[in-house]
Amino acid sequence: MATLDTSKQYTLKNIFTGPSKALSVSASDGATLEMKPASDNGPENQQWFLTDTDVSPFYRLHTVSGGKGLALDVINDKGTASITMHMTGTGQYSGQHWRFDPWSGGTGYRLSNNFTGLEKHLDVYSDTLVPFLGTDDHTGQHWSLAVAVVGGTSTGSAVTSTVTATASAGENSETPARAAASARKFSTGAIVGTTLGSVAILAVLGAAVIWLLRRRRNHPVSALAQEIPAEGDEKKTRETGAEKSVVDSQAKPHLAELGPGHSQVAVELPTPVTAELDATPRI
Repeated sequence: MATLDTSKQYTLKNIFTGPSKALSVSASDGATLEMKPASDNGPENQQWFLTDTDVSPFYRLHTVSGGKGLALDVINDKGTASITMHMTGTGQYSGQHWRFDPWSGGTGYRLSNNFTGLEKHLDVYSDTLVPFLGTDDHTGQHWSLAVAVVGGTSTGSAVTSTVTATASAGENSETPARAAASARKFSTGAIVGTTLGSVAILAVLGAAVIWLLRRRRNHPVSALAQEIPAEGDEKKTRETGAEKSVVDSQAKPHLAELGPGHSQVAVELPTPVTAELDATPRI
């Protein structure tokens, strides 16, 4: 591992592309990595600086153009097998935790992050020169950090004076920070469990509503809930009902029974005539 000076700004170059190209961030979108022509007084999108993380000896990588709000990160599209990087909002993600380990023979540093592990290093494709995370040992993975010149003035002494190499045997990427990055994506089981729980709650609520509707339909409003008339009104109602019953019985025609198998036929019977008898005896 290497300890770096976080007060300086650097340009990053690798052996494969040579000193004429430096690691840059696209000026059009501010996120895509690319290799661009290097200069002593390079643009701010290829001037890099480091900030400390909570996990030593890992650093975050920022550009002067993006500031501390943007950091180099891994796009988590294949878990720890992901190889694409971009600049994104700074956060507690292990894909933003980078370490610098010196190659043997003093041929630069390999850059790996705490999410994809020590076996993948910052590299470039041999044809397009697009940066990616590669395995094994290739010249595109051997990076040098040159102190950037800003406004004609160096931001510090050579980086080699602040780099101390330490043994990295037995190190791996299984750290608490990596677990935090893995949590950015919900597992399939968590998503399914949440969905089933929501469906169950909706089913219970639906059953309760149906039960209430059926209960209301089967049990109409109780007669006790109806308006109870006053005592005088109740008597008047009974008398009126009785008179109506008598009138209805006089108005209704008599039904003649025709015997089994025949319908009843209404027969209007003549109104009986009442003869007045003279009470005076005849002689």
